[in-house]
Amino acid sequence: MRVDVVDDHGCGAVVAYLPGIGGTGAMMQPCAVRLRESFRIIRLRYVAGGDDSYPALADSIAATLERASAHDVILLAESFGGGVAMHTALRYRERVAALGVVNSFAWYPWRRKLRLSRWMSHALGPRTYTWLRRRFGIPKLLGPRYEPELAATVASVRPTFDAAYRARIRMLASLDLRPRLSELTLPVALFAADHDRIVPSEACARDLQNRLPDATLRILPDTGHLVLPLDDLAWPEWLRELRNRADARLRS
Repeated sequence: MRVDVVDDHGCGAVVAYLPGIGGTGAMMQPCAVRLRESFRIIRLRYVAGGDDSYPALADSIAATLERASAHDVILLAESFGGGVAMHTALRYRERVAALGVVNSFAWYPWRRKLRLSRWMSHALGPRTYTWLRRRFGIPKLLGPRYEPELAATVASVRPTFDAAYRARIRMLASLDLRPRLSELTLPVALFAADHDRIVPSEACARDLQNRLPDATLRILPDTGHLVLPLDDLAWPEWLRELRNRADARLRS
């Protein structure tokens, strides 16, 4: 598996976005538009090709950022992307300045749900999966912030339910970065929804904060798993704070 650039716009310090398990990151686009006033935003997606592993994705990210002449990058990673970002920071410490980790984990604790997802990815066809996603998945993604207009926007994004998606589920089952978190000395900003039904985000974020040397945690009240599209959340301000922490560390 490797990454590909969806778009690259804006000026200033670089923020590279790593999506969740769906792989496209399409729902981040409105947030990217807001962030472009302060940052150069590189949105990445996962595509099939090569070894299906976290190290392979980290290598692809580093090569992609090198081609884009992007240095001292903030990796903004959502859900599945958090593990990808942490692997990348461990392998390419000279390239990554900071991490913004949204509703993610170093180890996914709901193992029974993960086994169910793996079974469903093999047993269900794309049409059935799409119906279940619209009927049950989208309300779970949005949680207390469910609004018909936002739900319709999420539903309009064509889900990926292919071999690469199944490979990401297998990768997720193998992830356990907890023993190596103390090596991540760069600034990390953790964001966790308090009503997340996809990931136990608040508990996972508190565990990450306890293990990481330089991590802050912001709990997002009355939110579900999908938070980046919410325009009342101060993502530009929060990422500027993280950039300032990264710059202070580089100067020290």
